[in-house]
Amino acid sequence: VIDSLHLVSTYIQGRPNGNSCTGGIAGVAYSYTPASLGKTIRNEVKIIACSHSGTIIGGGSTGSNTGGLLGQAAASGYGRGSGRGEAAIIMTSCRNYADVTSGGAEFAYAGGLIGNASALGNATGAGSGLGSIELLYSYNRGNINVLKGSAGGLIGYLNINQVPNAIGEIKITDCYATGKITGMAIYAGGLGGQVRQQG
Repeated sequence: VIDSLHLVSTYIQGRPNGNSCTGGIAGVAYSYTPASLGKTIRNEVKIIACSHSGTIIGGGSTGSNTGGLLGQAAASGYGRGSGRGEAAIIMTSCRNYADVTSGGAEFAYAGGLIGNASALGNATGAGSGLGSIELLYSYNRGNINVLKGSAGGLIGYLNINQVPNAIGEIKITDCYATGKITGMAIYAGGLGGQVRQQG
């Protein structure tokens, strides 16, 4: 749990000539839960009432993820046998005021709160899985500048998968963005730059 962390007037830069995950609070937040043999296991990463202001500059190559708070958020729940694995990342009452600049690669993602959000559920046999990312009561007021790639006021890229007995989900509740999105993004949106669902 990260609670009530406030970062002010920062300058954070990823690798200028390489891929990187760059964020005001963390480059990557990762929750992975495997479960088997009839067990139900749940892991959560919680970020509560945090804020960030300053400047963030992401990496300059393919695969870079840049966000005002998190560069990348990945939740993967995996169940096998008859187990159920649940993995979650929950961001509540957080805000970003930092300006975010992404690199120049086609598969670079930038968002006011999260650059790349991936919610993945996987299962084998009689298992089941859930990967969940939730944004609650949070907002972005920073500007986003993208040379290429995808840009979103809240999330640059949303990746969700579903397979039999397992799902990924991204829930956004009472959130907003007011910053400008400028540059030459291939995909851009007030909420998300690009949404992809597999399965």
